Amino acid sequence: MKRILSLVVVALVMAAMVLVMAMTALADGKDNNDDGANCSEATLDGRYLFSFDGYEIKGDKKVPFAQAGYEVYDGNGHVKGVYSGNFGGEIIRNQPISGTYTVKAGCTGTVRYTDGTQSDQFLSPDGTQVAFVLTKSPEFVGGGLEVQGKKMRVGD
Repeated sequence: MKRILSLVVVALVMAAMVLVMAMTALADGKDNNDDGANCSEATLDGRYLFSFDGYEIKGDKKVPFAQAGYEVYDGNGHVKGVYSGNFGGEIIRNQPISGTYTVKAGCTGTVRYTDGTQSDQFLSPDGTQVAFVLTKSPEFVGGGLEVQGKKMRVGD
């Protein structure tokens, strides 16, 4: 039993190391533009819906949180929107957000909000999807996916 547990621990450590190396390669400031994608600030243009969850670190406690809302990117490096959230039972509604963003040719970017938080972004080349992870706000750990909102009626 101890041998199996040791093998599981070794496998988890190896997986974590591979994940850290992959994240480092993506966030090292290079464009990583092997697929020929050519993104810019203009790639993000329009309304994007998002939801994400994670934990807020408070001392020795991990307090769960969840947020949902939308952001409107102007195609020129500015973003604003609104979100609602549940932070360990504390509900906030319709909070405005705003900030600036940059996008590299390889479809990676950074968004910096006026409250000091920051996220790394990974865009689809057509700009319809954005995966993100919080990188600056040490008390919050989370990430998510944004999709561009399209006018579509579903059912009657």
